[in-house]
Amino acid sequence: MLSVRLNAEQERQLEYIAMTQGLSKNQVVVAALEQYLKLQDMGTIPLTDRVQEASYETFVYNREEEKKEWVKAARIAEWARDGGIWSANPNQRRDGTPTGALYGRNTVVGYIWPQFGEVQVLSKYLGPHPSFGVASYRYETMPFDVWAEQMAYFPTARHSR
Repeated sequence: MLSVRLNAEQERQLEYIAMTQGLSKNQVVVAALEQYLKLQDMGTIPLTDRVQEASYETFVYNREEEKKEWVKAARIAEWARDGGIWSANPNQRRDGTPTGALYGRNTVVGYIWPQFGEVQVLSKYLGPHPSFGVASYRYETMPFDVWAEQMAYFPTARHSR
């Protein structure tokens, strides 16, 4: 048996998620805890075969271009920690033609840095019913500079910048 104390905003969010997904609040909390514990365990769980682990030297970069990319990666990490909503910049094109931006509700979850490439924003699409179907597994990537130009931050009641 576990008892959890939530603040009023967390309680409202939990009730909304449970209601919209047709689950009990307990089921939502258990699913979230299972996901969290699974991710925590993945980095230390024993494997049947040896894996080449990354060493400190792997992460040391000296070239100027890579230093610029680290600044972008740090900015993306701030966005991911913030957890806000992003969508296509409404001021990007006034003629109504679509851009390469992501429409709808998206949140930044991290970054991807291809070897010898530029840092890209990794975002998750937040559909109206995120736990249903394959849409709950939809992620997008976009180069940092394109994201900064084509996307806009939309504050929510619990996020302000």
